[in-house]
Amino acid sequence: MHNSNSGNNLGVVVGGNGTGKSWLLGYVGETLGVRPNGMKDLFDTTHLEEHVFFEADAFIRRANELMKKRKRETIGTQLILDEGQLSLYSKEAFNKEVKNLSRMLMTVRSRRWGVYINLPSFGMLNKDVRMITNWMVQMKGRPAEYSYGTFFNVETNMISGEPYLKKPVFSKKIITESGIPMIMNTAYAVLPFPKPSKSFISPYERMKAEHQKKLYEKYGFTEILGEDIEGEIVNTFKSIDDMVIEVLSKTKDFISPKGKLIASKVARYFSLSINSKKHLAIMDKLIQTKTFS
Repeated sequence: MHNSNSGNNLGVVVGGNGTGKSWLLGYVGETLGVRPNGMKDLFDTTHLEEHVFFEADAFIRRANELMKKRKRETIGTQLILDEGQLSLYSKEAFNKEVKNLSRMLMTVRSRRWGVYINLPSFGMLNKDVRMITNWMVQMKGRPAEYSYGTFFNVETNMISGEPYLKKPVFSKKIITESGIPMIMNTAYAVLPFPKPSKSFISPYERMKAEHQKKLYEKYGFTEILGEDIEGEIVNTFKSIDDMVIEVLSKTKDFISPKGKLIASKVARYFSLSINSKKHLAIMDKLIQTKTFS
């Protein structure tokens, strides 16, 4: 964070509802948001509203405040954009808010901040942001003492300009039983991530609840689709029909090798509980299309 000139640290964490995306980023922020002298003001949990944002305009305002300071004073600052699908949804790429936030993320590359986004699916990000992302973690299961996820480097195809994911490979020297030295390459699979501190969890959960309340008041409870039994807003699709169309447009992502529709993949894509009314309604309409065997 403080000694590298390689640019920004833009990370994305994806996964279903309740898989620990925000807690992982809280842990990352607390770990990296420490100055060389030990001060934790680069991720100060007593002023978490300066580091965690649920709306694009709040993130942009904070970034503008930091840009006015000397670069050396802000190197290592940790910023988290929670519920990134509400601000950087790929299907709203030409929306003014999405364009402004995308430009801001490109601008901060030289500031050497830690900027992180969580959302249900990497594909929900618009392409401009996917191309400047440095790494991604795909969460697995439910967090307990640890949360678990697969780490990927995000790289860009120089010909097509499309971003792609690549597991980091680490090499180590081993000695065989016959005494011959060999190099073994290992690609990391699922990694454990510790929980953040209680000083992060308590104010974060309070901020999240306040944000959800504002959304319910702004849009009306019945207009918001995609909340699971815990009430977390997980996508911006307007209707079940839209969700069905989305699945049909990406059929290969939701079927088994035998052409069977995989219900868990549909639920995970929309971050819905597999037994929720919305998920069951989506599955019913998909089966009625007779697209799947």
